[in-house]
Amino acid sequence: MASVVDLCNLSLARLGDEANVVSIEPPDGSAQAAHCARFLPMVRDSLLQAHAWGFALRREALAAITMPAGVSGWLYAYAMPNQCLQLLAVQAADAPDDFTASITDADDALRSSAAQWPHLVELTPAGAMVILTDTGSAIARFVQRVDDPTLWSPLFTETLSWRLAAAVAGPLLKGDAGMQQARRCEEMAAAVLARARAQDAQQSRPRILSQPLASSWLSARR
Repeated sequence: MASVVDLCNLSLARLGDEANVVSIEPPDGSAQAAHCARFLPMVRDSLLQAHAWGFALRREALAAITMPAGVSGWLYAYAMPNQCLQLLAVQAADAPDDFTASITDADDALRSSAAQWPHLVELTPAGAMVILTDTGSAIARFVQRVDDPTLWSPLFTETLSWRLAAAVAGPLLKGDAGMQQARRCEEMAAAVLARARAQDAQQSRPRILSQPLASSWLSARR
């Protein structure tokens, strides 16, 4: 599997740069390593948020916290899970099957209309992200930050290499040449991303029902 250093060198090769980065943690002293170290975390997290990648999906019980001052209309408050980049669903602990979908949402393997509770993500005055919802003992399904390249899929790695190449093109090449290379690399990244998302989606197939299930949160409020 490719390492972070391999990824950086691949990105540089996309630009025709013959530099051979040895380390970015810490940077090895080269301008190439410094730029890769600076931009890689941002580009990686942005790409992780672009799709609910199977390798980055996590399910975790939420930690209840005191309801923030001034909040009304919600029964429970929870701390945002560590390393959560995108919250996909909040579910009751006894949710029947969050991957069961009706025919109307069969095209969305991540939809969980039968098991998902309404929720709101909010920033408290203290600077903490909280999840507000009406179900106790809640479970969250979310996209987690994954910085271990051995867990990335090959097409995710390829897309990331093009995205990183676009990010470092300007600082390394300067002027019009840098802008042109950045555009070219972004276009390549978009093409690979489309294939990567389609392939990743093939790994998730919800059970399809002819009739929608009753939402657990709606049943509880009747």
